[in-house]
Amino acid sequence: MDIEKLLALFPQANLGEKQAGAISFRQGDAFLNIPAAELSEKERKILEIFLGKTADFEVECGVWQDYLTKKSNVKPIKRGKIRFIQYEIRSLNQAEFDMELFKKAFSALFPKEPEAVFFLSKNSGAAVEKINAASFDKEEFKGIIQALDADLGANCRVFVGHIWDHKDDLRELFSAERRVFLTENPSEQVFDLAEVALHHYCHEMTSKSPLAQKYHQLISEDPQLKKIVVALYHEKGNVSSAAKKLYLHRNTLQYRIDRLRQDTGLNLRRMDDLVFCYLMLQ
Repeated sequence: MDIEKLLALFPQANLGEKQAGAISFRQGDAFLNIPAAELSEKERKILEIFLGKTADFEVECGVWQDYLTKKSNVKPIKRGKIRFIQYEIRSLNQAEFDMELFKKAFSALFPKEPEAVFFLSKNSGAAVEKINAASFDKEEFKGIIQALDADLGANCRVFVGHIWDHKDDLRELFSAERRVFLTENPSEQVFDLAEVALHHYCHEMTSKSPLAQKYHQLISEDPQLKKIVVALYHEKGNVSSAAKKLYLHRNTLQYRIDRLRQDTGLNLRRMDDLVFCYLMLQ
């Protein structure tokens, strides 16, 4: 059917992002939105014959979920960029939890309605967001997730995924990000890959190396030394700043650094040695 003719028949209609309060028909990578008040039930059924079923949000969610979980090979996006926002609800009272209410509340957090929100287990799932100028960054997500927790009495943790192009292998990337999300548990409620990459990618590698295991034992068996390595790493090797963070006298920290060098040959004043020790703690 000629979309231009439809737009002429329904002057309030538009082609673009799916809109609330409108009857939406998917047309390629966009939606034909016609205000619900302008369509009779008969007109709607006639349009469905030519344009297909209306783009019900749950249907769209199912399309994305089937694609990302490899139940379907039909890629729901043909242009633009997207990202996956993974979520988990902790301290969950399953008897009182309403999945549909949560999905609606989670969808409402985004500046524009996400492409899909779905559950993959009883307490975790993902949202698919098409990137636009209003999309939130990680810091903005922290504030709105805290508000969601307060409104629903929930305790959520959220992984903000990378921005991917529609041409990328979205299924493999989604699965890879989900593995990171499910295996990492940082102190931050909202996090991304950059915050956990060292631990995630180094842990498996070092756990298989006898040499790395020995270094890990050497550094981690002394709780104070472990804190020193972490503080120096976060302070970029600045001894004075690290001492302040650790509530230690600078001379005391200097002594511990010198003692480690004498005992092991590792010099925490050298960035290579410091980064190595930090990696061995992962």
